[in-house]
Amino acid sequence: MIDERAVSRYGTLPPDKPCRFTFALTEGDKDYIVMTWFTDDAGFRWQLDEHQHLVQVNDGDERKYMP
Repeated sequence: MIDERAVSRYGTLPPDKPCRFTFALTEGDKDYIVMTWFTDDAGFRWQLDEHQHLVQVNDGDERKYMP
């Protein structure tokens, strides 16, 4: 999805379509890590961080990281 819209949630992403995440640089704590959560076609939840570390998570786990 290369339209540069600012969104906090994407809908369904078909397998043959790319998706890119772009983040504006912000001042703040250098210990911040950028993460995204998604559900695969089998219904499993995943967390992917800026270092390409992928881990399986439980539904709702992302809420503990959001303000």
